[in-house]
Amino acid sequence: MWRPIVSALPQHRVCVADRMTHSSFPSLAREVAVISRHVRRHDFDAPIIVAHSVAAFAAEAYARLCPVSALILVNPECEFQVKLRPLLASGANRRVFAAVRGIGSFLDSSRAGFVIGPALWRGDVWRSARRRPSTAVSAAASTAYRGGHAVVAVIAERLAQSEFAADLGRLRRRTSPPEAPVCVLSTSFRARPNQVETDLILVHRQLARSFPRGRHHVVTRSKHMLHLDRPGVIVDAIAAFTPPDITSAPVSQEAKTTRSRRTERALRIL
Repeated sequence: MWRPIVSALPQHRVCVADRMTHSSFPSLAREVAVISRHVRRHDFDAPIIVAHSVAAFAAEAYARLCPVSALILVNPECEFQVKLRPLLASGANRRVFAAVRGIGSFLDSSRAGFVIGPALWRGDVWRSARRRPSTAVSAAASTAYRGGHAVVAVIAERLAQSEFAADLGRLRRRTSPPEAPVCVLSTSFRARPNQVETDLILVHRQLARSFPRGRHHVVTRSKHMLHLDRPGVIVDAIAAFTPPDITSAPVSQEAKTTRSRRTERALRIL
């Protein structure tokens, strides 16, 4: 789903980290570790992190623990939303996840997941995007969502939201907000937001104000999936945080080792 944005950034090194598999119950620490592995694998120094929806929890946590050039949160999930949608208790969530994993295995063995996974994606797009994706994006997404693992991943992230929010709340009390610029993007389907959109915009504005260099923008004519409805807005936000010369010198092995050790120490806080 990020293909329109990646194709518009030919001068950047871009890593798209879609989380389509969860072998165990998701945790904020594990999601931050995944981001860290991608950063090290692609030899990024201080990356620009772009996160949408639930991924904003892990993105902010990473930015509080490790160097970033900028943080762009696209329609981020917030504690406010989690409270509006109370889920099961922690132990019950894990039991539900175990059952869902069993269902996922059945969907794979019966090949029903090859139909249900893409159907879930199409339903989510129909509900959360104003524009229909291109044929290329639809084909790539259908391939990624083809299987029981995709069904498990979607449900697992919903079950883990309340724990993500609680863990990030604790981390906020123990760490300082990132000094890097932060851009929070909200969307409104119409020029004048409805009450639900207005409430969420206020929460996003408050989130942006919690960062020393936070900025908040409301994007109209878009539903929740801004990266499908108006990808140019995200491209422009990335460009605003990109220096004129983005070609960096090679990083020495000693510098890589030092950076890796610092990251490992920081991640222990979680």
